[in-house]
Amino acid sequence: MIRLRMMPIRAYAAGLLLLCSSFPAWAQSADEAEALFREGYELLSAGGYAQALEPLGRAKAIYEKLPPSGDISAYMALYLGICHYQLAEYDKALAELREAVTRSDARGFQDVALSSVLYMGNVLFARNEYGLARDLYNDAFERAGEAGMTGYYASIYKGLADVYIAWGKYEDAAVSYRAALAEALSAGDANTELFIRDGLARALFSMGSLDEALEEAEKAHSIALASDSPYLYTVLDTLGIIHMYAGRNLDAENAFLKALNLAAAAGNAAEEARLYVHLGGVRHIRKDWDGAVQAYEQALSLFADLDRPDDESVCLTNLGGTAYAREDFAAAADYFSRSLELKENLRLTAEGFDRVRYQTAQYHVYQYLVLANARQEKWAEAFGIMETVNGRYLRERLGEKVPVLSGGGTGRAFPAFLGDDTAVMAFAGTSLEDYAVIVVTSKGYSGFTAPVSGVASGLSVHAGSFTSFEPLAAVRGLVVTAAAPAAAEGPAFSFYDAVRLYWTSLSVPAGNPAEAEARAAMSREFYGHFIGPVRNSIDGKKSLLLYPTGTCLSFRLKPSQAAAVHILSRISRFPIFPT
Repeated sequence: MIRLRMMPIRAYAAGLLLLCSSFPAWAQSADEAEALFREGYELLSAGGYAQALEPLGRAKAIYEKLPPSGDISAYMALYLGICHYQLAEYDKALAELREAVTRSDARGFQDVALSSVLYMGNVLFARNEYGLARDLYNDAFERAGEAGMTGYYASIYKGLADVYIAWGKYEDAAVSYRAALAEALSAGDANTELFIRDGLARALFSMGSLDEALEEAEKAHSIALASDSPYLYTVLDTLGIIHMYAGRNLDAENAFLKALNLAAAAGNAAEEARLYVHLGGVRHIRKDWDGAVQAYEQALSLFADLDRPDDESVCLTNLGGTAYAREDFAAAADYFSRSLELKENLRLTAEGFDRVRYQTAQYHVYQYLVLANARQEKWAEAFGIMETVNGRYLRERLGEKVPVLSGGGTGRAFPAFLGDDTAVMAFAGTSLEDYAVIVVTSKGYSGFTAPVSGVASGLSVHAGSFTSFEPLAAVRGLVVTAAAPAAAEGPAFSFYDAVRLYWTSLSVPAGNPAEAEARAAMSREFYGHFIGPVRNSIDGKKSLLLYPTGTCLSFRLKPSQAAAVHILSRISRFPIFPT
């Protein structure tokens, strides 16, 4: 949050009155504009964003007609942009803020230009365009350094930290929040300190440091109460989430309800919608299914009114999760399908990291849809989804960017290994940054770790060291290790488990009557949950769909006895929250 400053405008207005003293018409216009500005500024400062638009707009129109030396319409554009931002009118906000930057750069108003760039970052962040938001925060940082306006550093660090939170880079977020906190404490800026401590608490509980998170959230809560902050609902939301993660679900629900009342009273529909999602989440955990559905539907309606399709998709996914928990699998499949339709529209127009983010979220929802179909015994639909989505995921996420494999392989790029005699297995780490892949053919195997880097500029993938190809008989039971971390929730899942599962499956001859039972026993041993056989419509072979805690797998028997082991991706537990 940027503190709104009147002093520069007062100085310009005072100078304008002296300049125009010999021009009564100009002086009268300047007086009228200043009076309108003061009215709008006071309304804005009190949270009356909708009411502030009219006087600020009139003041801007008057300033634009004054001589260049008296034109301070850039300030009005900034404040109008802030009002539209707070009202979730993001297109209007961006238009005003861009105008403020252009006018400020031309007039030398460095503080207005810097504030406008920073708020543009906030607007894009609110629209879930995190990559673009990060670029603007970096631009603001450069402007602040060049102008010597270090007082803005706290807000800029906080903006960058918020982006890291959205991207799941919680350690990086905590570092940025602490840097922002040091700047805010140095400047004695209690208002910014409140938001920073709140963000730091969110980063810490996402890292699993619940005690530290609660300490920061309680400090933010104390600041909000002492200053009678209009953003108390934000802090209560954070406290509620921490209580929920700590298993104090009634405390969490009470915090969310208090925050909801405050957000509704403030007219902040976007925050109100987000709080309804959180309320639905804690009710889902408490198995209050009707209460969860009611909260999710309220959130869905609000997000639809705000034109937030990404968050609508989250609500639909959570509604599907609740329906699935109630064993209404047909309804769950419908919710998941609607969620995927929204995500697909977003994915097709997104670029860089945001495209990857949408695709990853989409992939998880596809897994839920597979399970909903499987529980209805719609095996063809379930397996068809896995085949189609895994192929697309491999092509778009890795594709031709993966280096050509050497050694005993075919020498073709990664997607070409999806043949009848090939098994491909990839494991995503706890973030989008880490990837590990193992490729198995009838001739042998090759494994490597591939950290995904440069995602904003084209998903370039760099492979680590390769193992040499060996005969299959020589590598059965082999322990293969990789750098990708195990899932944080559920039983540990490593490459050793994956490879042992794969080689065990190969040890059962095709067509053996004991095949299905052997595989079922194997899945129960390692994962404790067995969905059932999936009929492969292509060659009639029987396959298995395994749903271990934290992971979704599809195994398909090929004529050559090799299986296409699809992407292994951590599957999020319900509920999931919008950023």
